[in-house]
Amino acid sequence: IHIAATTGDCEALISLCCDHQPDIIMISASMPGINNTKPYRHIAAEFPGTGIIIMADDSDAETIIALKTAGDFAWMCGSATEEKIVATMLTVQDTNHLSRRSFMNL
Repeated sequence: IHIAATTGDCEALISLCCDHQPDIIMISASMPGINNTKPYRHIAAEFPGTGIIIMADDSDAETIIALKTAGDFAWMCGSATEEKIVATMLTVQDTNHLSRRSFMNL
């Protein structure tokens, strides 16, 4: 696993995706500029070969419910262990080319 870049800004994220063409991006559900699933869908449409994992705060029930309902992205709680994060990343990488809609809470 190689971390190509980090950012705390939604607009910079899109620019970094253009520059690096990552296999996977991890996005905090609390990133400034993101308050619903629309930005995730925009990124998924613009970068169809990139898997998306959304990190939600454990106490953010509204976001977790929205992510479960959307079903388009892998997601996990922010308290996930390192092993869970790596396993999710590997699963997303392996399944990304098969079906984006197969992601749920991995």
